[in-house]
Amino acid sequence: MLKFMRKKTSSIFIQGAFFIIIAVFVFWGIGGLRGSRGSVVAKIDDTVISQASFLKAYRSQIKLIKQRYGDAFSDKMLEDINLKENVLDTLINRAVILKEAKKMDISISDEELLAKIKSIPAFQDNGYFSKRRYLYLLRNEGLTPAKFEKSVRDDMIIEKITSIITDSVKTSGGEIRTLFDTRYRKINLKFMKIDALPFLKEIKPSDTEIKEYFDANKESFKLPRGFEVNYLVLDPSNFKEEVTVSDEEIADYYDQNISEFKEKKGDKEETFPLNKVSKSIKDILIKNKSLDLAIEKANNIVDATIKEAVSLGDAAKKEGLDIKNTGLFYKGSKANIVAANQELLDNVTSLDSGEVSNPVTMDGKVYILELANIVEEHIPPFEDAKDKAALRLTINKANLKAREIAFKLLKNLKDGEAFAQVAKNKGLKVGKTGFFSRLQSTVSGLNLPVSMVEQKAFQLSLDANRYAVLKGGNTYFVVELIGKMEPAEDEFNAHRIEFTKEVEKIKKDELLNAWLLNVKSKTDININRDAI
Repeated sequence: MLKFMRKKTSSIFIQGAFFIIIAVFVFWGIGGLRGSRGSVVAKIDDTVISQASFLKAYRSQIKLIKQRYGDAFSDKMLEDINLKENVLDTLINRAVILKEAKKMDISISDEELLAKIKSIPAFQDNGYFSKRRYLYLLRNEGLTPAKFEKSVRDDMIIEKITSIITDSVKTSGGEIRTLFDTRYRKINLKFMKIDALPFLKEIKPSDTEIKEYFDANKESFKLPRGFEVNYLVLDPSNFKEEVTVSDEEIADYYDQNISEFKEKKGDKEETFPLNKVSKSIKDILIKNKSLDLAIEKANNIVDATIKEAVSLGDAAKKEGLDIKNTGLFYKGSKANIVAANQELLDNVTSLDSGEVSNPVTMDGKVYILELANIVEEHIPPFEDAKDKAALRLTINKANLKAREIAFKLLKNLKDGEAFAQVAKNKGLKVGKTGFFSRLQSTVSGLNLPVSMVEQKAFQLSLDANRYAVLKGGNTYFVVELIGKMEPAEDEFNAHRIEFTKEVEKIKKDELLNAWLLNVKSKTDININRDAI
């Protein structure tokens, strides 16, 4: 079976759905890859990816994911998609591709670059490119035109080399139909379940067994690096009384952001007059200026820790401010605001013991972090981990017992016993999932993600190979395939175009993937994982 028929494709080149360059200012490693200051995350021949470039790309992706998933976003989502590694891979791939493009003499003309920038909606006013708006938005993002245009040019080069490599890709009707059938085919399962947890009370491992289990699995008990952080929070609202806003500033803001004050009414577009929105603009400017003052104060405090060689606490005390302390915590613990927020945690993990961070603006407030203490990753002594080891061993034994029962029942079924009778003999209830496809999120009855069972479940057939054991968490399911439903022809015709595009994209990704792997095999790539 062809590789492109897989449900999901892992493309080194594209890096999946999250790694799409969106809007105007999200360009990987913007700020330059060569000669950047700070810790080096990776070196590709003579090209350097700095820690600053990595963190900027990483935070940009977190921002995009938060925007995409809203309330459904969680830090676990970042772990599940291995975001840090994927961002690093994408930065490395970008550098490798650009170096290869230079060898291939692929370039973008000034005319092509200008046309691309003019086509970006964020730089347009009433459908036309506005140089004033262009420069204003770049300035607000702390970018120079040269830096931004270099990044856009690089993206266009990557797009051009992609087209060159994949122009030869063709798809066949059989390939499209196979992918469609795989995705839309539905199956119906009969099941009985064996839960491992009821066996926990029966299992009492001895101290010797627990110690042996701990010794055999020491690495799994390893504690990650621990951190203790002092931090200072500056709230911009405390600086509002120091802020003044002139009528001229209000008018300037209105002129530079005129599109924000337009409203569509039917086929016409009306612009709110300045006198109607001046109060709102004033509030925005007060908020922005208050934040600027908070950042300025934070910079002064950080400067004081360096110039006067004092701690964050001493520098803050001179300003009449108090710092807070997190206590010792481990990555992933979510025990405090620093541990629970990825941006703050990233700043902490880039510090040396006793070092103070630059100001970090988050959720409208300004933070300064001081790494008070680091505890390196270590395996705890047995006595400290004994309770955890005992619980894990007990759960493992309970799962083995449940698994043993499940496979005995599976053997009974394969020996010709009826499903209902096998379940009855063991005092188990029989349930049905109803028809489901790979497109569904969960399997009814099993209450498991489709992704957890699809590999085994969709390999079953309505002959002798209709039984299987599926596992989800601490529960085993003995299942029988009782129905298979192929998608209808009219359904295929309705989705033919989108599946044609998907098959084409998958094949292009695989071609690009192979090309990039070949190029990377000839490139000297060194990664400093301590810097990510």
